[in-house]
Amino acid sequence: MHQEQARLAEFTEQNRQQEKQAATLGSKIEKIQNQRVDVRSIEKIVATSIPFSSKVAVEREDFDRLSTLAKKYVTAEKKESKLQKAVDAANKLIAKLKAEIDSLKQKISDYKSVHSKLRAAELERENTERNASGRQAKQRKTNKRVLGLR
Repeated sequence: MHQEQARLAEFTEQNRQQEKQAATLGSKIEKIQNQRVDVRSIEKIVATSIPFSSKVAVEREDFDRLSTLAKKYVTAEKKESKLQKAVDAANKLIAKLKAEIDSLKQKISDYKSVHSKLRAAELERENTERNASGRQAKQRKTNKRVLGLR
């Protein structure tokens, strides 16, 4: 019973996540389609030549649309430039941090090496002390036996 409720909750959550993804994809598709419409509508603009001039005439609505899109394009390019600078700075910081991490890993490795050597020396000393105290204990037993104190 409890397992089935857990499975139901899991499937419900998965379904909710998939619906959310579908909605996100739907909005992305809509944006892309709107961009296509904008490009198509721009391609359909007819510019008529003005006689004896290098200028062309377009409908007011088309001119306004082109003007708005040009402003948006300039703004987007500025944002893109700022974002690119931020990405470049982030990449430099990442490279610096990776180098620092590698340096710290090397230091840790050195410390571990020194620590293991110190630990080995400490264990050697403890072992020597134990062996010495063991020999002393044996010697005392032998002395007691020889003296008949046992």
